[in-house]
Amino acid sequence: MFADSLKTKIKELTKEILTDDWKTNYSIKNTKSLGIQDAELIISDFLEHREYACAFEHLEYVISETETQLTAEQAQKMEKLGLILKMK
Repeated sequence: MFADSLKTKIKELTKEILTDDWKTNYSIKNTKSLGIQDAELIISDFLEHREYACAFEHLEYVISETETQLTAEQAQKMEKLGLILKMK
């Protein structure tokens, strides 16, 4: 049950950060990296295989590489998820 909750939280946060505007600004124009262009698919695959830490780390990578500015709420969610995953 805890794993399902974690999966849901990572999936929802990914959708919240990697919006259509983000895709237009970062994934297509600014990079040729498939890891960034296909970020949602990669994260989804990790989640389907219950590799929650890998999904989270890929989301962190994409945010870092594209210099995506998070809202305070998104940053707080990222921090909480990171702490939860470190405890696992």
